[in-house]
Amino acid sequence: MRVAFVALALAALVTSASAADLFAGSWKIVPEKSKNNWGQKPAQSLTRTYASNASGGYDVKIDGTDADGKPISDTLQAANDVERSVTNSTQQVVKALGATHVKSHRVNASTIVATYYKDGKAVGTSTSTVSEDGHTLTMKLAGTSTDGKKLTGVSVYEKQ
Repeated sequence: MRVAFVALALAALVTSASAADLFAGSWKIVPEKSKNNWGQKPAQSLTRTYASNASGGYDVKIDGTDADGKPISDTLQAANDVERSVTNSTQQVVKALGATHVKSHRVNASTIVATYYKDGKAVGTSTSTVSEDGHTLTMKLAGTSTDGKKLTGVSVYEKQ
C-alpha cells in the first residue's frame, strides 16, 4: 500500500512538472550571447514577462534599457493565432523588416513561431524556443529588410 502511494505521488509530481508552462514568467536577456546583422547593439538590460491570457496565448511585457541607455517598454501578444498590427512597435527589427502585422502560434510546449507581414506578404519569422531544462529562451529571427537585405539575429534569455 505504501509503495503504491509513493508511486502515485511521484507520478502526480512528474505529470505536474511536465504540464508546467515553459514560457510563463520572466526572462532576462544575456547581451553577450545575443547578436544580429542589422546593426542594433544588444540592450544593456531587457526583461520579457509572459503571462497566459484568455485567448490561449500570452500577454508579453518588455522592459529594459537599450544600448544607448534609453528606456525600452513595449507590450505584445504571442501564441494566440491572431494577426496583430505592429505599426506602432518600438522594436527595431519590426522597423527593419517594415512589418505592419504579426501572427504567432505555438508549435509545441517549447516553441512559438511569429511571422511578420508587410502588405500581406511574409517578410520575416521569429522562432522562440525554451530549452529542455526550462532555463534558456532562444529567439532566432530571419527575414528581409525593406531594402532587400537578409536579416538574421539571435537573442538569448535566462529564466528569472
